[in-house]
Amino acid sequence: MKHRVALVTGSTSGIGQAIALRLASEGYSVVFHSRSSVETGERLASQYDTASYFQADLSDQDESKDLIKKVKSKYGRLDVVVNNAALRLVWSIISRRRRPKSGVGFMRLTSLLKLRVCKTYQR
Repeated sequence: MKHRVALVTGSTSGIGQAIALRLASEGYSVVFHSRSSVETGERLASQYDTASYFQADLSDQDESKDLIKKVKSKYGRLDVVVNNAALRLVWSIISRRRRPKSGVGFMRLTSLLKLRVCKTYQR
């Protein structure tokens, strides 16, 4: 039987890493992901025979779609997606409004979250 394939976004640290490692220990083929922690992602993936790592900026719709395509191309399937990645909001004391650290506008952030949760993964 083929391993079930799980993509865990934001899985090079914290809760995402713990989820990915648990799934790997349960026998899943895990795809580690991050926006920028390439070295850590590759190191984590190298610990398991069926794991891999892909880098993608999920605030970019094209990169999000490409990530799914890469996973399906490598494994032929995608059974589980754990959407753990997040954009961190920083509070500006001067302007007193929240804004994403990456410089994306707050309204755009709301759209990105809807896109990532509802539209990124389509069979």
